[in-house]
Parts: sequence; C-alpha cells; structure tokens
Amino acid sequence: MTAMDEKAGGTGSSDPADGTGRRPSTGGGFAAGLAWLSEVLVTGVLTLVTALPLVTAYVSVTAAVTVLRQRADDGTGVTVPGYLRAWRAAAGSGWWPYLVPVAVTAVLTLDAVAVGAGLPGAGVVGPALLLATGLLVTVALRACVAWRPGTGWPVAATRAVARTRSDPAGTGLLLLALVAVGLTASMGPVLWPLLPGLPALAAVAVDRRRTATGSADRRAAAGAVEAGRSPAYER
Repeated sequence: MTAMDEKAGGTGSSDPADGTGRRPSTGGGFAAGLAWLSEVLVTGVLTLVTALPLVTAYVSVTAAVTVLRQRADDGTGVTVPGYLRAWRAAAGSGWWPYLVPVAVTAVLTLDAVAVGAGLPGAGVVGPALLLATGLLVTVALRACVAWRPGTGWPVAATRAVARTRSDPAGTGLLLLALVAVGLTASMGPVLWPLLPGLPALAAVAVDRRRTATGSADRRAAAGAVEAGRSPAYER
C-alpha cells in the first residue's frame, strides 16, 4: 500500500470534526429554521380562521400555543387535525376563555377611547394604559402555556401571574415580542398570517427558557451539595 493510499484510508475512516465517522450536516440549522417558519405560518393561518368569530380568539391562541408547545417538546408537526383537536379541547374548557378576554378587551377599548377623546392627563394615562395592556397580554399568553386539558383556567391564570412576577426577564421578552408583532403588522397585509403564530411561539420559547434555567439551577445546587459531601471538600 502506498503512502497516498494510507493517507486516503486514514482520512476516510472518520471525520476530524466529530470523530464518529459521520460528517456533520451543514444545512440542519437552516432547514430547522425553515421548518419552524412553516409551522408558525400554518399555525397563524389556522388561528386567524378559527378566531374570525372574535369571541373565540383566545381559544384559538390557546390552541396555537398548545400545538407549538407539542412541536417544541416532542417534534410533533403542526397539522390541521392536530390544531383542531387542540382547539376543541380549549373550546370545551368552560366559559373563562370566552367571557374574561372579551370583558378585559372591552374595558381597555373604552379606556383607549377616553384617552383619545382628550381625557385629562392623557399624556400620562396613555402610556400607562399601553404598558398595562402589554402586561395583561403577557399574562394571557402565559396562561395559555400553563393551561392543560383538565387544568382549570383559574389555576392557569394564577400560575401565569406568579410566573410574570417571578420571571421579569421573560416578561420583558414577551413585551419585546409584542412590539415585534406590531412592527410586522405595519409592514403590510402579506405578513399578517404570521402574526398570531409569533406571540404563541414567543410564549412557548419563554416558558422553555424558564424551565431550562430552573433545571440548570437545580443541577448546580445538587452539584454544590454533592461537592460539600465529598471527602476532598471536607478536608
């Protein structure tokens, strides 16, 4: 065997990048991004269609969060039957997802009309109302994430408020996501099908970030405890 043959045989047996003999894919990240974009687009279109009666808007957003959470958890793709199953589960969960969002929206709309009509102190009330609206939307999105079939909406709402208080960074990220949705909406109707899927995706991402951070903290604490018990530490 020649030196060239030996060199060819040595380099062909394994890839130096990973040492496993399999060359890593160079397009996986891009393909995964396109896959997620298509999932969000499909979710957005389905959410827009099922939210057309308006009173079902929050039910539709809850279904969007559910299918995107399943996509993130176990890779289950977003399909029309899967979305409709999630929608029916949320629609049959009681009167909370119908009456409460409609009532809150009505109050906020009346406040906005009053500010626009020249309410005294509108320069202060207007920004405060905008911030309050954003915070209420973040709580509503967190409630969508916390809700599960069999879990009452009061429980989900309580968890959402607690997570909003305990995770200000996540709340800030959700507020930024809402700003991004507003900017996307201003770019033209062609992007509107994406709009319902974007806040749902943001809610799922923030919840997974919180879960991952909590898991890392627990592992670090467990490691510290084990280190404290080790003989080397005791010496």
